[in-house]
Amino acid sequence: VHLEAAALFHLAPDRAPEMYRTVGMDALDRIVAANFHSVIREITSAHDAKALYTAKTRLEMTTDLKGNLQKLVASWGIIVEDTPLKKLELPESLQHAIEDKLLAEQAAEKMQFILDKERQEAERKKIE
Repeated sequence: VHLEAAALFHLAPDRAPEMYRTVGMDALDRIVAANFHSVIREITSAHDAKALYTAKTRLEMTTDLKGNLQKLVASWGIIVEDTPLKKLELPESLQHAIEDKLLAEQAAEKMQFILDKERQEAERKKIE
């Protein structure tokens, strides 16, 4: 799975002097990047590949990513504004398998609908 995400953040102004004095000028990039990669791995491993296709799961992942990242970097005075998921790519074979399964589920639901409709029609004729 290839996932691209972003982290929109800023340093609390009152923490800037201390941060640059103790950690250095590239502190934000070093601290946020290291924690960001860790949190992404943690969150993606908690979901199966099929779930990554659903809007609900992607929203949960975005929310979890922001919350978990904020917890890790808050002590540095870093404020996470958003962590949008930008791009999700699955291996081609996995993508085809998921699409095939979704098509099969849709066909099964369609067949169930047809059967229900036929039962209703049979009951209607029985009543007449």
